Amino acid sequence: MCRKLFASWRLLKLIMWLCLGTILALLWVKVDLHKGYTTMQSGIIRWWMRGLLRVIGVSLVHNKASTASVWVANHVSWCDIVALMAIKPSRFLSKSEVAHWPVIGWLAKRAGTLFIKRGAHQAHKVTNQLAQVLRLGDSIVFFPEGTSQGGEPKKFHARLFALPIAERAIIAPIALIYQGKNHSLREDLSYTGNQSFIQNLWYLLQQKDVTIQVIFMPDIASEGLTRNDLADACQESVTCGWQQIVMVK
Repeated sequence: MCRKLFASWRLLKLIMWLCLGTILALLWVKVDLHKGYTTMQSGIIRWWMRGLLRVIGVSLVHNKASTASVWVANHVSWCDIVALMAIKPSRFLSKSEVAHWPVIGWLAKRAGTLFIKRGAHQAHKVTNQLAQVLRLGDSIVFFPEGTSQGGEPKKFHARLFALPIAERAIIAPIALIYQGKNHSLREDLSYTGNQSFIQNLWYLLQQKDVTIQVIFMPDIASEGLTRNDLADACQESVTCGWQQIVMVK
């Protein structure tokens, strides 16, 4: 009961923070494919995302952020996006279901998130949209595993790596690790198909001592590599970073 009361208090603060985010988005944040982030929009998004992590009780730890235009990471939870946006506002490629989440989906649209429907053969269309975003000067982030899970990073799918190759972009591989007290690995916090977003959020709000470690690995140049080679190189780098942190605990 105490844990649920604790989570209820956090939920109340979250609702208030979402209301503030809605006001900020209505007034100053509306991003589309035809314009990049302004300095003010980036500052608002970063500040709000950092506040969101505090409200839900999650700490963020990261090393020096990469300046690469394309970030790729293993995928654990919807919180991955919050953590990365708290470091540097970027344009995300997300599954279409997120667009329908209460409030969060609307805020994601206002922040310029691009959505892809699984199995709808939209990769070519989305790749063109992401290329346009890069040319506007914004960074992009995608999760090549294609699904979320809490353990060691899985296979990176190669299809979306055609974009950085075509644009000759530099890629930042990023390892995401969720930890609890004494740096223990928290695989239970992953957002899987067995949960609804609300169920996962409610579980997270009941937790204490949650930290997201964001580890930027050395940048990888895409020029001269095939999609499969680039996907494999990024997966190997992310897995190496993940293992280093997990084995240190």
